[in-house]
Amino acid sequence: MQPLAPHALDRIVSTCLAKDAGDRYQSARDLLRDLQWAASGDASEVSPTVALVPAHRRTRPGWGIVAALALAMLTAGLLLGRRRRAPAPAEPVQFVIAPPQGTEFGGPAVSGTGVAAQVAVSPDGRNVVFVAGSQTARQLWIRPIGVMAPRAIPGTEEGAFPFWSPDGRVIGFFAGGKLKKVDPAGGPATILCNAAAGRGGSWNRDNVIVFAPANADTGLFRVSSAGGTPTAVTTLDPATGETNHRWPHFLPDGRHFLYTASTGTCCPAAKPAIIRIASIDPSKARAVQHGAPHRGRQLAGCGAEIEITGPFRTSYPLRPPSESRRGGTGTSGSAR
Repeated sequence: MQPLAPHALDRIVSTCLAKDAGDRYQSARDLLRDLQWAASGDASEVSPTVALVPAHRRTRPGWGIVAALALAMLTAGLLLGRRRRAPAPAEPVQFVIAPPQGTEFGGPAVSGTGVAAQVAVSPDGRNVVFVAGSQTARQLWIRPIGVMAPRAIPGTEEGAFPFWSPDGRVIGFFAGGKLKKVDPAGGPATILCNAAAGRGGSWNRDNVIVFAPANADTGLFRVSSAGGTPTAVTTLDPATGETNHRWPHFLPDGRHFLYTASTGTCCPAAKPAIIRIASIDPSKARAVQHGAPHRGRQLAGCGAEIEITGPFRTSYPLRPPSESRRGGTGTSGSAR
């Protein structure tokens, strides 16, 4: 401390800066009490060096500035400590979304989907996009969680199987034999590539979209979110007689994804579908669950294992056993 500061104030600042949290002030009241004591100007607390300084230079305003700095440092430390605390668990939110007047969820019945509701929640949980219409026409609708009435998204007529961009600003969907994207805030839809009968898509943080371009005789493809020529990321397995890959869903690492591998025509298919895991990097797909539903939404965490629950329950390691034993840095998640 500077010579002008009394020993008492030196001790107060040292307490504020103590490395061990237990040695610091535990409340602002304790700090204020000591600051008032230091400001009382008790001569017995002034160091010999300060005693040699002319009285007009040992003014209380100087002590007040240092005391204010000490109080600011303590306040900052308390705020930082609060920020580091684990956040409170999120409370579940339950609500009902009714279809817009004169419509019903889903669209015209097509192979493998029927009129099942097609819904996607934005990454931040604030918006829900869904398909609604009649047996002759449909389009995408969006409803913010805090708003009662949904609104139609222009340019999404005949849209199906919507999915969100990672930042929640753009929606991907299928319409008119194309994979498209649209800004729900307004603006025309943009064509990304051909998709004769799209069956689901997923968008990662590197702006790669993995999608199913058709409902039979094809694997999954990838394309840039800016558009371009699609390239295959999965191939049908002739050993199992697979006829289609569909419903991709990226895992949190943005490289691996889940998808459903179907065999035979629908419905029901000749064999139970299989949920597989693959990567946009060159690799061989691996089965996660046999006997999976033909149509479903797969969600999972990317870490030591994937847990899938529903009419079945299973776990599948994403890392080699030796790596899992070391703990790694990933997390685990579940799919429902």
